Amino acid sequence: MKKILALILLMALLMGVFSIESSETVLKKTAEPTNSSFETVGSLEGAWFQKTQVYGMVALPPNDVQKFHITVNGLWNGFFVDNLSSPFAYGRYFESAYSGKTYESDEEFVQSQHDKGLLVPGTILTTQGHESLQGDLLEEFACRSLYGEMCYWDQEAGSYWMCSSNPDFIDWCIEHGKKAIDADADLIVLDEIQGNGFIPIYQWAAQYLGTNPPGFSNHTIEGFRAYLKEDFTPTQLQSMFGIDDIDNHDLRNRIAETIDLTYLERISTDPLIEEYIIYLEESNYHAKKRLIQELREYATDQGKDIAIGANSYALGTNRGGGYWPKGLQFSELLDFFTFENKYTIIEGEKLPNFPRNKWLAWEKLARAATGAPAIILMDTEAVVAVNPNPCPLPWEKYYTNYISIHCAEAYANRGAFVNYYFKPWGKPDNWNGCGKIGGFVLAHRDLYDAESIIDTPVAILYLYGEGMRTKTDTYLGLAQALAESNIPFEVIFDGDNYYINESLTLEKLSNYDFILVPSVIDITDSQESIIKEYVSNGGKALVFNPEEIGFDSIDGEVEYGNGSFTFMLQDKGMEYYHTYDDNIRQDIEDVIKTHTGDIITVENADRKILSSPYYQPTEDRVMIHLVNYDHTKSNDEINPKEEVRIKIKKPPFDVGEIYVISPDFEGKTLLEPTIDEEYVEFVVPALEVYNVIVIEKQSNTKSLVRLEKPEESCLYIFDKKVILTHSEKTIIFGKISINVVMQDEEIESSKVEFYIDDLLKATDVEVPYIWAWNEIAFGDHEIKIIAYDHNGNNVSKEIAVWKFF
Repeated sequence: MKKILALILLMALLMGVFSIESSETVLKKTAEPTNSSFETVGSLEGAWFQKTQVYGMVALPPNDVQKFHITVNGLWNGFFVDNLSSPFAYGRYFESAYSGKTYESDEEFVQSQHDKGLLVPGTILTTQGHESLQGDLLEEFACRSLYGEMCYWDQEAGSYWMCSSNPDFIDWCIEHGKKAIDADADLIVLDEIQGNGFIPIYQWAAQYLGTNPPGFSNHTIEGFRAYLKEDFTPTQLQSMFGIDDIDNHDLRNRIAETIDLTYLERISTDPLIEEYIIYLEESNYHAKKRLIQELREYATDQGKDIAIGANSYALGTNRGGGYWPKGLQFSELLDFFTFENKYTIIEGEKLPNFPRNKWLAWEKLARAATGAPAIILMDTEAVVAVNPNPCPLPWEKYYTNYISIHCAEAYANRGAFVNYYFKPWGKPDNWNGCGKIGGFVLAHRDLYDAESIIDTPVAILYLYGEGMRTKTDTYLGLAQALAESNIPFEVIFDGDNYYINESLTLEKLSNYDFILVPSVIDITDSQESIIKEYVSNGGKALVFNPEEIGFDSIDGEVEYGNGSFTFMLQDKGMEYYHTYDDNIRQDIEDVIKTHTGDIITVENADRKILSSPYYQPTEDRVMIHLVNYDHTKSNDEINPKEEVRIKIKKPPFDVGEIYVISPDFEGKTLLEPTIDEEYVEFVVPALEVYNVIVIEKQSNTKSLVRLEKPEESCLYIFDKKVILTHSEKTIIFGKISINVVMQDEEIESSKVEFYIDDLLKATDVEVPYIWAWNEIAFGDHEIKIIAYDHNGNNVSKEIAVWKFF
């Protein structure tokens, strides 16, 4: 339990619970970019991770794999256990314990999983070490405190901070990764990739955690000394930092003097500390870059295809004490992010309440940064909260619906959610909703794997550089405000050539009518020029710091060429994230819709129903995801919605069938649209957690037919509709009239056939097409109609019912 409490406090610190920095102050780096020509890895088109997958956190035995529909078995397989120094140790141990199968080697374990059709990750812990992993090398690789002690990462578990400034530790990580490649793993996950970049925030947090602060090993101190000698002349060292003799200067004690201070306090007190923080960040980046590159080269030499992902906590958006443990800096080196997440601004809540606690901003950002689906999971603090005891007590509550909302949200935003069911902790019911959604997305992979475009005039331009240090919350607030206004948007991600290549072009922006730029602080000259050219050509842009790009500090819309800038001196993006004040969201919505109009509307959404529409050009199809965030945490209840009215811009094809499917009910429900020149409008009968609406192109080869009566999920008593039931099947008492209508009045049907359980009961050749089923019947049945046109083409519709009498 001490371990758990320590984890909770640690995660709270990482979330920024104690962040007290000014949101507007930015100190610019003085160092030159470390490398402006990094090779972009990019995601492999058609690779398995680009397709729909269901991820498990720790390798599960076959019965649980089947229950939860897992396809990628064990993102955290390589945690330390049972003195196994293996990138699969944790997964091997627990899968074996519950399946009863013994594995003599990593190769045997991986092959066994492959034989079951599963993808298998191996894990490298890149920041923490343990005797079972490093053995006698543990002390050599460990970070040290000011007094030379090893620094615990997790004292009860016996794990320690490892030093990424030590090239021998990175060599060990490389050899560990080669074990995964040799065993034929499909994925390597680099856990806590931020490594030494975490050190400044942990140094500050140590005063609250009561632990030894890391960052003082010989490798770190001497590496920092070499960094100073390379980047500064003796004259600069003396004038800027008061260092007369760099070879003998006591860097260790000087660094330690300020470790209890927040970021701005610390670098203001001693400018040398800013260079120390930059050194930790840069040296860790280059160490992890070497690790990734050497693993890729080794895999190529072995003729193996392997993906590499990383856990970067909340993508580095947490800023405890004002420190910024950057995570997105690794984007171009990785295939995708698989990361723990938290709604970072809410303090003291292990499980923040819905509807505020939305993660779509992170999911969209991770995808924009890597070009691959974001694989997102609950952080340690949240998992501990939903599994408070290793053996659950009878009165413990469950969080099935709470977790299901996050799961649905991830898939709605073209990502995936990680099922964190850990069998020793029990409480599988927490994850049943994830299992249901996992089965649903796999059953409809054709919908999820098709090329999907967010057909929208709106984008957020995320310019990743030092200027985002205090503006990340602006992005998070803007993204949430747009989503809660049901304004579809894309995220455009670009770097500044420091860690991430600069690749912004006018063409990328010209696809959109309106862009929102969370930060223009310290952007490159090229980025500024492209934004201005985009606006001059007729685009619209929302900017918060106009003075940074050469304008006066004024509020409101300013014409520029053929377009206009809207300047907001009040950072309403950041304010919305910090306050969740709906008036601020409305202000943001009003600015955008003034220029774009409505793309999609959801009546009475009230920030609780979010739509995510996608156009799938290869299929001539539109898909709309609906997620219901109306949840009561005290009893884990979803407050279902009825008669959800939606209006969406008419797609670039003639609309045919529109239907809704869901993991919450079986089959599909046909919807009755109203179509005009601009919009398609329809009503969704019911929404529990997650629905998918499909708008298909009209087919010229078959009649468009609708089963008007009986409707899906309704109760009928003696031929009258009584109520919408939300049951999986329609319930019928007594006689029922089966009515069939043509969607297009200009199309005539030659005949309609009526079937019960595949037995032909009647044929009608004249409008209205109707047959009365008045036979006495009990139990489960299927009504099917087949309509024929005059060319012999036919279309069928089915509905499952329970009939009584």
